[in-house]
Amino acid sequence: MKKLNEIPAPLYEIEEEIVQYLNNIFEQQEKSRVINAISNKVRSSLLLDRVLKNIFFEINSLIDIEGIGIFLYNEETDSLDVGFKGYKGCQIDSVGFNQILRHVADSLKSGEQFVDDTVEKFFSDKSLVEKINSNIDIKTFVITPMVYQEKFIGLIAVYGAKPIINSQLDLLQNISDKTSIAVFQAQLFSELKNKNDKDQNLYRQAQKRDEMKNEFLVNISHELRTPLNSIIGFSKILASKDNENFTPKQIQYVNNILVSGEFLVKLINEFLDLSKIEAGVLDLTYEWFNSKSVIYEVMSVLYETAKEKDLNIEFDLKNIYVNADKKRFTEVMYNLISNSIKFSNNNGVIILSNKDLGNSVYVEVADNGIGISEEQKGNIFNKFVSYAGAREGTGLGLPLSKKIIEMHRGNIYFESVPNELTRFWFVIPKDYTCKEKSEQ
Repeated sequence: MKKLNEIPAPLYEIEEEIVQYLNNIFEQQEKSRVINAISNKVRSSLLLDRVLKNIFFEINSLIDIEGIGIFLYNEETDSLDVGFKGYKGCQIDSVGFNQILRHVADSLKSGEQFVDDTVEKFFSDKSLVEKINSNIDIKTFVITPMVYQEKFIGLIAVYGAKPIINSQLDLLQNISDKTSIAVFQAQLFSELKNKNDKDQNLYRQAQKRDEMKNEFLVNISHELRTPLNSIIGFSKILASKDNENFTPKQIQYVNNILVSGEFLVKLINEFLDLSKIEAGVLDLTYEWFNSKSVIYEVMSVLYETAKEKDLNIEFDLKNIYVNADKKRFTEVMYNLISNSIKFSNNNGVIILSNKDLGNSVYVEVADNGIGISEEQKGNIFNKFVSYAGAREGTGLGLPLSKKIIEMHRGNIYFESVPNELTRFWFVIPKDYTCKEKSEQ
């Protein structure tokens, strides 16, 4: 049996080691609990001011300090902006903070924590030092950088009248690490909110301008259309064959007035239709009709114009019935066929065709005219753009046709090889109302 003095270590020393070990475990657990609690509280808000205030209050409740400054890094100016400042006894103002930060900026950006026991060496203004020392004898100045995903977010600067122990420095570092993501998210949220507010404001301004523009167009169009209808009406009477009081040249002048008046009315009507579509107030009136019959009717109206160029019109049309707005369908066909005639060379060929695609109808207008250049293809459906360098025309026919087809839940396409082949075709549901019901 061993004697008592031969025992390697007294039992009480072993007990102290066990207690110390357990205390370390409990301390670490408590530290983790505190840091997680702080992290959860700080990250509970996406408002930057609230996040920064939460960081201040949590640090202030755990460490006995005189003041805190939270600074956010500004990438555009490569400087630090004051995010939040709080103090109990002595306040180091922004000038003082910035003088200190300039001396340690490089090390902070790399993520290193800066600790010093005096601030005097950082100030060129000695009166500021005297002012600080008259209020408090600063024993510790700690700057802890906030870094998220290797990106420098800002820093937390604290100063106090008592030395800060290592465990408190570790706590500051952990708080900074945990709260950096909250600051980053709050900054991102703030940027997105500001951008969204700006976009919303711009959208409202644009919407207001559009409303004013549409209102102006509607009012001025009605004011113009009334006298134009009178001009057209009287021109038709004067240009009638029964009128023997005018010479042939005078009748030609009257016909010119009539054609110009009708062109202006067409322009005004297209203006009104576009304005109504963009304002969302143009209603479609559905009815069943034969697409083949409508295309023939449009071609009969434009026949004399095509005859002047000796154009060869070919038809590949089938009896396909659609439930759509007949007036708007006729308008689209008129725009496409009249464009084809306008940009065809003398003795050219125009082909009008349609196909049954089951639930949809396919309609095509093709010609071997001058076509569309590569430079013009990107703007062909823009308002007031006339392709192939045309001087006549409103530049509204194609954009209006596109919008009408889209209102029918369809699409329009084109391809063009100048002086060889230009095709415009569109596809719309044969019964738009069935498609609308299936989507509801």
